[in-house]
Amino acid sequence: MASSVFCTRYGVELNLTLPDLGQPGFPDLRSEIYGDNADQDREFLQCVQSARGVPCKSEAKGKSPYMYIQRRSGSLVAVHRNPGRHEVTPAESDEHKALKERISKAAEAAGFAADVESRSRDGKRRTDVIVNGVDGIRIGWEPQMSKLGRQAVERRTKLAKRDGLTSMWLTKSDKADLINRAPWSRIKQTPWREIAAGDPLEIVGGVNRLEIWRCDSRSVVPCPVAKRGRCGKHHGEWRAAKNLYLNKLVELTAAGEYRSLHLTRVAGSRGERYLWAPRREADRFDEITADQTGDTERAIPERAEAEVRERPLDRICRYGEETGFRSAPTQIRDAGEAVAIPHVRADLDLRIAREQVVLDWSDQTHWSNEPRHCRACGGLTNLLDDDRRPMHKVCAEERLRPA
Repeated sequence: MASSVFCTRYGVELNLTLPDLGQPGFPDLRSEIYGDNADQDREFLQCVQSARGVPCKSEAKGKSPYMYIQRRSGSLVAVHRNPGRHEVTPAESDEHKALKERISKAAEAAGFAADVESRSRDGKRRTDVIVNGVDGIRIGWEPQMSKLGRQAVERRTKLAKRDGLTSMWLTKSDKADLINRAPWSRIKQTPWREIAAGDPLEIVGGVNRLEIWRCDSRSVVPCPVAKRGRCGKHHGEWRAAKNLYLNKLVELTAAGEYRSLHLTRVAGSRGERYLWAPRREADRFDEITADQTGDTERAIPERAEAEVRERPLDRICRYGEETGFRSAPTQIRDAGEAVAIPHVRADLDLRIAREQVVLDWSDQTHWSNEPRHCRACGGLTNLLDDDRRPMHKVCAEERLRPA
């Protein structure tokens, strides 16, 4: 990591500690090397020592002399590229290809057209798979198995929205930066050969179901607002969906039966959430929180700039040296916790209470020793409905709720 770097395109040395980079003749260069519109040429920036004809420490270890820009502790720094970390590995590439094929085949099997590797006319947007659904719905699926930063996710999501797409970022990592940066879903860690073979891929994150309950003596948890006792009102939670699989999610989102929600106010958290939910439940959520949701689009405040200490241009390679910078451990971004809805509009309490449907499937006629796919959600179940067809009890109850 260094405070100086060489720009190969213009043949100039840049001092990253200066506002103008030490090159007043290039007023736009700062935005070219860092930010949403940064140049993606992997050889755009080079270690200053290497550019001056002296092999740098990174080259001596068989790695790259080229660099990219990061922000650390408020300062811009140049970091050597590490192919082992930043290049897509063959395994990641195989997974990516298998998932694209899996999504497009699932769409076509459900009767929806799919476009693979779709590009916008201006060349700024490339989407892995676009599923063309009903009533103009277009879901832009983006399987992302390798590391991708927040800014890239937000930039590509904005371009997709410009072109009338609803993004669906797909990951298998609970630490991926894309989680809650845009509409997303997560599958279990699965080898690419199982993905290609068509094995069921369970959705374990990013898709939720709405639960509403009365906070009274029958509630097994204390009031989520008062943190003790029971208040007698209604509360709700978005809980992770169960028994849902990738192929079915492709179908449900294209059919408009599931839609994306952007929660900008999350109880007990300073963050925000993106989640997919059954359209009926998402619409109900909009109604029961109509007096408190506010705008769904809000500007994210810019991070305050730290004071940067100016330094002279440094032409020595600092690869591998102790710098004093320590990146924080990667945090889990999807822990599977429920998202609380602490206040439900009082005037809807009784109506919500009447909407709850509970079936009694305790007798043996509703059980099969052989698990089969639920005809509602596609997940495996041993339960049978009144017609002896496979269905989860919660799916049957959901179908009976009034719209």
